[in-house]
Amino acid sequence: TLRLGSAARARLSGRYSKVSYEDSPFDNDRFGGGLSFLRDLSASTVLSANLQTEKTEYDSNLAGGDYDRQDAFLGYTATGSRTRANLELGYSMLNRSAVDDSKGLLARLDIRRQLSPSSSLSVRIGREFSDAE
Repeated sequence: TLRLGSAARARLSGRYSKVSYEDSPFDNDRFGGGLSFLRDLSASTVLSANLQTEKTEYDSNLAGGDYDRQDAFLGYTATGSRTRANLELGYSMLNRSAVDDSKGLLARLDIRRQLSPSSSLSVRIGREFSDAE
């Protein structure tokens, strides 16, 4: 994360994961990255513009093909004394080697409420391209 002034920052992220299911055609390697620009609107609210990409390469050709996913979305986060809400809206593209490409809406809403010092309640709803990982 790099500060770009008193209320703005940029965040660059990277990720690698190795997925293994003992002896399975679904074993794969995943490479991902993201770039976000965040702006503090107040002490409790943040607006963000985000770009993310992920490449999945299967060890076997039986799994249905490698794929790439790119997401572009805006985010809004509001934090209260015991409640945090995060809304993300944007567009997602899924490029698969064995099937036609897919494009569509990316929408996520995540609300978390701290009920007591030792318990919380979370609700997540959304629409996005995903898999079993």
